[in-house]
Amino acid sequence: MLFFGSSVIMLLLGMAIGAGVASLFFILFRKDKTKSKVNPIQTGLRENAASFAGMYEPVFAVCVGKNQKQEDVFAAWNAHVTGCEDEAFKLLFAKEFGDYEKWGKKGKKQKLNEKKADKIYKKKAAKLVKYFTKAGIRRETETFIVGKEGDDVMYELAGGGQIQPGVTYEVLAPYWRYGDTVLDKGAVR
Repeated sequence: MLFFGSSVIMLLLGMAIGAGVASLFFILFRKDKTKSKVNPIQTGLRENAASFAGMYEPVFAVCVGKNQKQEDVFAAWNAHVTGCEDEAFKLLFAKEFGDYEKWGKKGKKQKLNEKKADKIYKKKAAKLVKYFTKAGIRRETETFIVGKEGDDVMYELAGGGQIQPGVTYEVLAPYWRYGDTVLDKGAVR
């Protein structure tokens, strides 16, 4: 009986050691498929978020079809990105968004197809907004706010003046933020 008991203990000990070795092997040599690859555009946007202040809402407006100066919006972004230090960010941004002047044009004379161009601009703007989101840059979505202390950091009162605590305001344009930093002020009335 003692022999049988020690055999069971040895068997269990062997199994535990084997399981430990297998677990260690798995941890050391597995390829972690749960890690997300961070795109250089996300990194560049995150690291330069404040320097793009004032440029977020126009991209969103292109995305939803409310900005007809689409080429100007992408021209401004491309010009601003070229001033960044991160080469990978600049290169990938130019690859995805740098040929904006050609969007919707075809043929040797580069004749503009406005419907096609509009569709491409909206699609590219949506892609850029998606990068904003992945980088942690957020567009607030309130349609009304009740004024409180500190709202003047996030919103400007249309027509001037100060936002008053306790007063309900309609949000005309939302604000954009990265963490606690306001990147684009919104507007209320």
